[in-house]
Amino acid sequence: MRIQTPFRDVARGFLTMDRTDILMEGPLPSDLIQEVKHELEEAWHFHRTQVLFRGNIRRTWLYRQRKLDDAPPQLNHSRELFHCYNKHTALYVAPPPAETRDNTGAPIFVLRIIYKLWLRFYNNKPKVDYESFFAEPVGITPSGPATVAEIAHSHIWFCDYASQFLDELGRGEAEHCSFIESHKLFPLFRAIVLILDENFSSKLEDDDYYLVIPPSQAQTVLMVRTGDESGLVAPISFEQIRAQTLPLKRDDCALEDIGIEVVRVSLATAVDFICSLQQSEEAASLIIKGHAIPTQVSLCPSWPDDSPIILTAEGWAEKVLQKAESAGFHKNSDAGHALRRALAARRGEIDDGAQLIPPYEIGWGWG
Repeated sequence: MRIQTPFRDVARGFLTMDRTDILMEGPLPSDLIQEVKHELEEAWHFHRTQVLFRGNIRRTWLYRQRKLDDAPPQLNHSRELFHCYNKHTALYVAPPPAETRDNTGAPIFVLRIIYKLWLRFYNNKPKVDYESFFAEPVGITPSGPATVAEIAHSHIWFCDYASQFLDELGRGEAEHCSFIESHKLFPLFRAIVLILDENFSSKLEDDDYYLVIPPSQAQTVLMVRTGDESGLVAPISFEQIRAQTLPLKRDDCALEDIGIEVVRVSLATAVDFICSLQQSEEAASLIIKGHAIPTQVSLCPSWPDDSPIILTAEGWAEKVLQKAESAGFHKNSDAGHALRRALAARRGEIDDGAQLIPPYEIGWGWG
């Protein structure tokens, strides 16, 4: 059962969190306090991942995509390197047909699919600090590399350059020395890339545009082992997804003799496969374990009274509860909404007015 709330109130509740409708006397039972704390911890993750981070990654994909003009690429500024760090892989987007070439780059439709699949893989709690994400988008211009081999070689060249930049930072030879503490070039990023050479979004009906599963199965990508798996705990093998591969539809993919392997798979298969590889690498690699990416302060909920920002979900939830228990849940919107969600869950209901609703589900599109 759902407690229905008008759409405008759902949006208002999300935007301002200014309505609680909770008036309770006396302290809450300890078991209910734990349920409210859990709801607050979920809200902390939601705020970071589906509000602030989502806005950051959307701007990167829309306005800050790296462009690949030459093979090997020519870099104009070290900032062109920044978006490759803390990513599982790179998504190279082939030039669109000549009649639409004014829009070179990864379509926002693809970001929408990747973002939701990525959230789903990590149970809505992925690492999002310092632009940690599934892929860096790279738009190939009409003058850029055209074949799979050229793209793979350009990628390795770029990774060498990005690795050298981090080495220079470590020696104090470049600006932004604090950058090295929060940004890593993962070995998997060097070893595997995706190439988007088909755009399924043009075939979608309007009602299908915001779906995930059907488009993610229909949208295909080339998944490419670049031949450089140095630093990986274990070599990559496509054998476990061989049954899910599709016709290549290209004549430049027979590259095993130079150490490059190519398969075509659905975007859903690619995201799941690469996330699984990264998860395995993180679990086994002492290098990654020993260099954990710190929590990004700017992605954490702030306090109106200028108190120090708390960098953990548990710590933030405990502080919110302390404030609510002293001043009243009806005077603390975060705690009040969490209490409403907890009480509704006990009744087997969903309180629409207190739900954590992603912006794209209340009409804020991706592009």
